[in-house]
Amino acid sequence: MRYALTVAVALLLGLSAAASPAPSSQPKLRGDALKLHRSGKQLFAAGEYRPAIAAFRAAQLRDPHPSNLYNIAECHRRLGELRLAYQAYRSYAASLPSGERQPFLDRLEQLRIAQDSRLTVQLIGASGRVELDGRALLGSTRGYQARIRGGRHLLVVHWAGGGRPELRRLVAEFGEPLVLRFEKSQGAARAKRVERSNGLALEMGVGISLIADKIDQTGFSNTGQIALRAAFRHQRPRWAFEAGGLLLLAPQQADVASGAFLHLQAQFAAEYALSQRLFAGARFALGTAVIVGTDAGSPLFRGAVDVDGAFACFALRPELIFGGTLAHGVYLAGAVALDFIAKHADFAASVHRLLRPSLMVAFGWRG
Repeated sequence: MRYALTVAVALLLGLSAAASPAPSSQPKLRGDALKLHRSGKQLFAAGEYRPAIAAFRAAQLRDPHPSNLYNIAECHRRLGELRLAYQAYRSYAASLPSGERQPFLDRLEQLRIAQDSRLTVQLIGASGRVELDGRALLGSTRGYQARIRGGRHLLVVHWAGGGRPELRRLVAEFGEPLVLRFEKSQGAARAKRVERSNGLALEMGVGISLIADKIDQTGFSNTGQIALRAAFRHQRPRWAFEAGGLLLLAPQQADVASGAFLHLQAQFAAEYALSQRLFAGARFALGTAVIVGTDAGSPLFRGAVDVDGAFACFALRPELIFGGTLAHGVYLAGAVALDFIAKHADFAASVHRLLRPSLMVAFGWRG
């Protein structure tokens, strides 16, 4: 088998086992390098390829010469070590004249795929069906073996019971065996469902302000928040994107008046899956904050008598979220948010804007 392989490769490359070619422009070997080179050729002729390789390498260290590289390649080829032979032939090709180099390299590339390789595919965790270049491989439900031609191939594993198919591009070269292992986990089955979970996301959250506002020395505090959101969700293997609406109710309480902020905003979100269950992301909402005031003397309004009413202001709400999936699309998350509400003409003269940081706990579902 090794002899047949050697002859086939020699014919492919147009090489002669007895030759030791070198470009005419190269100087001849001298001194110790010449002695080592001749010793290597004698060992080569006797079939002692390992000692011959050592002799040619020693000669190359003393006096670099293309003929040493060529003979090293020939030794590896005779031993059936095609990858090492390929590397040595490429080093030798660098010394060839430009007109000869590329034809030699083109023939040399065929050395990589001249031999068939043995492919072994092992399936762990579940059975499945294996296809190579669109054709089913024969084998058991847990393992497959086949001889494949040298070159590029596409392997696909279809798991029994569903789940995302596994794709692997492979290169068979130098007749070397290929062993591929595929393991199906519960995460693989979930990944397929996650990729197709484009749909609706619903969430309800409650929160509280981190600090209390002070306006004109009048205590004005946020007693809490209730948030409802609905969004369309586009899921990818790791990333998810949402676009929807936010309804936020934030009751307010002052020393002499009460009121509420009612946010009606469009919200956009991006999330990244940290693991099969955990995720983190950012949200950004913009729209209107409708401020509803009751009782005279509310510090939000100009004047102090009979100023009940509703006023709409521009509002922004960036938010950072971290959470985890529980089961069946249900998740629990915590968030830090900052509400920015611009000044309205009917605010008290000393009020320029409101900044309201808050902590939220949210409970939601993704369909």
